[in-house]
Amino acid sequence: MPKSVVYSHRAAYLNTLAEIFRSEMREMPMFLWTVDMFRCNGWCFTWAVAALGGTNIYIRNVTTKVSFDSICLHKVTHFCGSTTILNMIANSPTTDHQILSSKAVMIVAGALPPPQTVDKIKELGFNVIHAYGMIEALGLVTVKLLAPLGDDHEKIKCREGIHHIMMEGVDVKDPTTMISVPSDGKTIGEVMLKSNTMMSGYLKNSQTTQRAFRSGW
Repeated sequence: MPKSVVYSHRAAYLNTLAEIFRSEMREMPMFLWTVDMFRCNGWCFTWAVAALGGTNIYIRNVTTKVSFDSICLHKVTHFCGSTTILNMIANSPTTDHQILSSKAVMIVAGALPPPQTVDKIKELGFNVIHAYGMIEALGLVTVKLLAPLGDDHEKIKCREGIHHIMMEGVDVKDPTTMISVPSDGKTIGEVMLKSNTMMSGYLKNSQTTQRAFRSGW
C-alpha cells in the first residue's frame, strides 16, 4: 500500500526557502530535471526555481551525453538525483564529456558515493552535495558538500557539518526510550526529525500518523 503522505502549504513554503539556501542557489538559476517531479514535489525544487525566477530544463532520456549537452547549452547551474546519476557521469566515456564554462552543482541523495567517484566528478567541473531525506520530510533534510581527497581547503569546508536552515532537530535515538544513542559508530538507533517542514500526516490513517510523531519527533 502506498503511504499517501499529506503535505501542507506551510511545509512546502518553508522547505522551498531552505532549499534555496542549502543548495547555494542564486537569482535566475538554470535547473536540469534529472530527479522525478512526483518525488516529494521534485524535492521542492519546483517551487525554489520559480521563487528565484529560474528556468526549468527538461530531458526525456537521462544519459550522460544528453546531460552534458543540456548543461553546456543552457549553462545549467543545478541538477539532482540519486547516486546512480553520479556514478553514470563518473563512469561515462570521454566522448560524452564537454568542458563546462562554469561549475554546476550536483545534489545527490542515497548511498554515500566513494571518494574516488567524487574526485572524478569534481575533475569534470561539478560541485557535489550529498543529501539525506525522506517523503515525510518533503525531500532533503541534511546536506553536505563532498570534498575531493587531495583538496585540503574543501576538506576543512566539509567539517562545517550538515545544513538545513529550517530544521529544528535532527538526531539518532533509541525508538523505545527516545534517548539519543552514543555517536560511537556502533550503537544502532533511528534517525528522527523535528521541524515545521514535516508532513501533516498519512492520508486517512490517524493511527500511523500518531505513531510517526511520537514525543514530538
